Amino acid sequence: YFFFFKQKTAYEISACLVGSEMCIRDRSRGGQAIQKCRDKFKDLLHILVKIASLQTSFVTLDEVIKVTNRRVNALEYIVIPKFVEIVRYIKQEIEEIGREELFGLKKVLDQRRKLQEESNKAADKKALEANREGKESDNLLEDVDEDILF
Repeated sequence: YFFFFKQKTAYEISACLVGSEMCIRDRSRGGQAIQKCRDKFKDLLHILVKIASLQTSFVTLDEVIKVTNRRVNALEYIVIPKFVEIVRYIKQEIEEIGREELFGLKKVLDQRRKLQEESNKAADKKALEANREGKESDNLLEDVDEDILF
């Protein structure tokens, strides 16, 4: 009577060998394999910690970039247009003040010119009256000599 048993694969054999069974089966190389596995796990754990740290840094950097983009947008679309409008308004007001000052200056000069003309007319009138009365005026240029021929 032949009984055929199904042979187990290497995966099925290694799955059932745990702890001391594995050490008993392969004493010479089992400790080394575990040590290698432990060292590789340590290295992998350090790499995993670095990756997690970088991921945290990337998330923080992403948040900072988003905040900076919001600030740039606020500057570009809100603050700068406000300042441009303020500058335009200030220039407009300065031009208006300049026009008002120029108008006022023209008025003052016109008033002075009128006063000067009035004072000249008054002086001429006074000189004529002085000449009619025969008095000499205070200003020699205003005196008119009737006996001069030329």
